[in-house]
Amino acid sequence: MPPERIHENKISTRFDIFSFGVIILEIIIGDRNYPAVNETPFDDFIEMQLQKWGEKKMNKQDNTSFKIDCQQIRRCIRIGLLCVQPDRKKRPEIKDIIQMLRDYLDEDISVPKELIVVEPRELRFCLEPNKRIRCLVNITNCTHQHVRFHCRVKKAASNHYSFEPEKGTLCPFSILTVSFVIEELGELPLDFQCHDQLLVTSTEMPDDKPFPTSMRYKVDLTVVYERPVRPVEPPLVPRAGFPENQYMDILINCIRQNLGFFNGRPIAACVVYRCLLQWKSFEAERTDHFDRIMTCMHSAVYDKGYSELAYWFSNSCTLLVLMQRTFETAP
Repeated sequence: MPPERIHENKISTRFDIFSFGVIILEIIIGDRNYPAVNETPFDDFIEMQLQKWGEKKMNKQDNTSFKIDCQQIRRCIRIGLLCVQPDRKKRPEIKDIIQMLRDYLDEDISVPKELIVVEPRELRFCLEPNKRIRCLVNITNCTHQHVRFHCRVKKAASNHYSFEPEKGTLCPFSILTVSFVIEELGELPLDFQCHDQLLVTSTEMPDDKPFPTSMRYKVDLTVVYERPVRPVEPPLVPRAGFPENQYMDILINCIRQNLGFFNGRPIAACVVYRCLLQWKSFEAERTDHFDRIMTCMHSAVYDKGYSELAYWFSNSCTLLVLMQRTFETAP
């Protein structure tokens, strides 16, 4: 309720205006108590509230989007403050509020539009030495107009990149696949970490203008390295008359290495399981095959430290699941 209702028991057409302002401020500020506008200047109060919004939103949005939000927040707070002024004669009428909102909508505040959608925004390159590595990216025009795009490196990068095509024009609501390429690498990075950033810029090409607009919209892309999947030779199957321990030694030497993953499964666990199945190790009451494999995996963890602990843990769990399935279906 406005102060004239509380202190003087007066009701006027500006009563609802005051209530309207309270609701606006409560929604934006998150507090039921509207500010004492006589004590705090409008501009100081608005900047204080924008600072609170900035702490919440700055980490979630890009800087350009946050600036646009600030303009909208500032305008709504100003309308709310005008409505809750203690002097009811200074409060705007509803027609004035409607006109202010219309003026805001008619203003050219240069709100960036999402001209294009780029997928994926995280480019994953499976590195191989002395080969050109590609990653395909789809660029979609989301507008009714033609859009000009340009692919480039955002900052100084550790690799040499090329784009096929590097730039072009997209028809309305069309999709184009662009190949992002890392040129041949003589040596692979030791830590497989990458901080390169690529960029796709876009500009509108209105039908009534022969050249793109000066406003550019940017989409940032990050680069991630993936370790190459080393091919694994299938384990040799012992033939009649061949000593089985010889193939056991081959298996042990094979799984001592980090074989990586294939189709989401750890390769070492699958290779071990198929060998034990082929050698009918699960049918024997006692076999030293399994003991040797467990000893090998145990020593690998301690030899290479905890850097590959997750890899061996994944292999152990997978092998356990495969063995459980075998025992559930067999006598």
